[in-house]
Amino acid sequence: MKLPPTTTLARLAGLGAFGMVGVLALAYAAFVLALTLPNGEGIDRIEGWVAWVSAGCVWLALEGVHIVYGRYLLGIASGQNYSIESSWRTGGNP
Repeated sequence: MKLPPTTTLARLAGLGAFGMVGVLALAYAAFVLALTLPNGEGIDRIEGWVAWVSAGCVWLALEGVHIVYGRYLLGIASGQNYSIESSWRTGGNP
């Protein structure tokens, strides 16, 4: 079985990361809307705002990570070179 080139895998992974942004947005909205049902089965208004804010902070962090990695992977797919070399000196006296 022949594997696809690295650029193809990076492009698919990058697009998958951006796709997860939409999935996480829908999951966040469904979670909070389910908690704040107006028919009395959910939580009250103040706790609903707490749920929106607390889940929103986690959602923003996850979205940020997916966007950064998606851009990084799409950059690799378009031919950009990234270095993992450290700027710190290794060994010896400074």
